[in-house]
Amino acid sequence: MSLKIVTQVSPLLSWQTRAPEDGLGQIERKLKLPDVSASIHLNSLVRMLLLKLPRQRLSEFAWDHRCTVDSSVLHILLETQAQSLIALKFDRYSIPDDEDDYMDDVFLESRELPGLQSLSLSSLPEESNRWPAIALLNNIDTLKHLCLGAESFAVKSYYRSGDHFDANLNATVDTFVEHMREIFDPDAIIEPLLSLDTFILKGLDITRFIQLDFCLVNLSALTLLSLESCQGLESLFDTLTGSGTDQSSPLVAKLQLRSLYIRYERSNQQFRGKLMNFLTSISGLTDLSILLESPDEPEHYREVLTRHGRSLRTLVWEERVGRSVGFGGLLDRAHLHEGVEAIAQYCPDLIELSIPFDWHIFTDNTSEYPGESVTWWLWRMKHLRTLNIRNMPPIDPTKTMLPMEELHAAFANSVIKTLLRSPFNGNKSLKTLVLGSFTYRDVRIGLGLRNINDPDLYNYLRPQIYQTDVCYQFEGKPRPMAILFETGTYEKTEAAGGDVEVLRPYWLD
Repeated sequence: MSLKIVTQVSPLLSWQTRAPEDGLGQIERKLKLPDVSASIHLNSLVRMLLLKLPRQRLSEFAWDHRCTVDSSVLHILLETQAQSLIALKFDRYSIPDDEDDYMDDVFLESRELPGLQSLSLSSLPEESNRWPAIALLNNIDTLKHLCLGAESFAVKSYYRSGDHFDANLNATVDTFVEHMREIFDPDAIIEPLLSLDTFILKGLDITRFIQLDFCLVNLSALTLLSLESCQGLESLFDTLTGSGTDQSSPLVAKLQLRSLYIRYERSNQQFRGKLMNFLTSISGLTDLSILLESPDEPEHYREVLTRHGRSLRTLVWEERVGRSVGFGGLLDRAHLHEGVEAIAQYCPDLIELSIPFDWHIFTDNTSEYPGESVTWWLWRMKHLRTLNIRNMPPIDPTKTMLPMEELHAAFANSVIKTLLRSPFNGNKSLKTLVLGSFTYRDVRIGLGLRNINDPDLYNYLRPQIYQTDVCYQFEGKPRPMAILFETGTYEKTEAAGGDVEVLRPYWLD
């Protein structure tokens, strides 16, 4: 039995009156965080549901809602379902004002989760995070999937300065690690504490989890590693590849990674060089996602494709200057480079692809345009079922006569027409076309505006998911077409069995 509280299509909001007129208040209004009263009512409802459930029957509890879960909900959950829980997931928890935080932690720490296999806490509390540390360490032998982070702080920091790093993030991970040091004597640890299959870290310093004197995670056992807006990546790559050391057998040789996801907002030539060195030192990846933010022009990633192309099934790769700032600024900030030829050539079995494109290849009908070679390579990708064009055309839709929905449909049909109607009958395997890229607010909050003061920009950039189909004209000739299936989320597409792995990685904005 599972209980999941998900972000609804229309969030519980009252942002007009919630936030004060200061810097943080403006950030919270932009993020469209849920109203406090909405959180209280949702927590009350979930408490009632938990009390009505049969005891020790719940195997999964997932709080995928931006409202903060109260510790009172965790009290009831652990008191009634601790013995049966296998998976526990929530963003962050808070202690009600009328409760004693010390007694609250004592209660939570006294409840063991003997069969826990998956723990996800994407936003650790700034101060009271002793309970998560104990929950983790109490399940060293059973835990296989772990997600830890300070994502909420990282997002607010990014909005304040365009930089995902913040001193509070260091304080959060320091406190968390110190709690674990209090429980375990570092001198008694001769090998990593956790042997995980999946490790996801958001907004924290990865080096704190792999210290020589207190190593928490056995990297060589991982099959999936996701590092989103984390510090310490360059040190990690050097450690794994043995760069600058005299290691005769670098750790990279022991890695069993099959899925790698990296998002980094301070990329430069030095970082990219270390990343490429790491990527070309491992082999056999089936899923690869790289999102980099840098003012520097990107380099070709042909070496990475030659290394992993035969095994890759999903690929996400985007390097951009920064977040979109509006129609009057730099709307399209994606770095465009010729990669489709290499992808088609070296990744013959690719099922899902998510990269930015030069839109002229779909809108310019002149035969002289060199982009026609790009469409030819796309036709060759006979197993491709999902194509995500991560960037929208750099135009101002408010200056067109078309409604936004029709404008998006025109873009989608120009792509479908190019890919499905060709001298070679096109790419018959393509089932899903996605325009635009997801952000933190799309995934975690729902329909929160990217910019409250510019709804046109939000509606233009909001991801659109289309299904491919064929209609017949009055002459009886088949004509490929794109049918809008979903907007702003991929939940319905996933539920319908669509391939959505390349839609999971997202930008902070």
